[in-house]
Amino acid sequence: MTRGSLFKICGIGLGVLLGLFVLLSLNFWLRARANFEQAETAYASGDVQLAVKYYDQTIRNYSLFNSYGRLAKERLLAIAADYEEAQNSRAALDTYQTLLSALSAVETGFSPNRAPIERLETRIATLREQVVR
Repeated sequence: MTRGSLFKICGIGLGVLLGLFVLLSLNFWLRARANFEQAETAYASGDVQLAVKYYDQTIRNYSLFNSYGRLAKERLLAIAADYEEAQNSRAALDTYQTLLSALSAVETGFSPNRAPIERLETRIATLREQVVR
């Protein structure tokens, strides 16, 4: 095997891997976008629980170049804050736990979720004490 043919094989292999990465990223992006749009529709129609479900799925379709996960995280935090403002600790707790689960599921060394996860764990612990009472 010559050096030129070795480089050609390596180049083809890298091209195939890059192609797979692009296809997977596109798939996650499209699924996240669809889930986010369904969540927005559900929220606009007043079905907050269905919206929470779709926001959760949006976050779980994480990829490096996907902004929908960040938007879904912000929406879930806003929904939980609205529940807290309305004195509905149980619904706020459920929403925070859903968000924590979704963020934990996609946490890698590359995602910016470590600090929000720690804050959510603290907030959930506080709300659990309120709900138990």
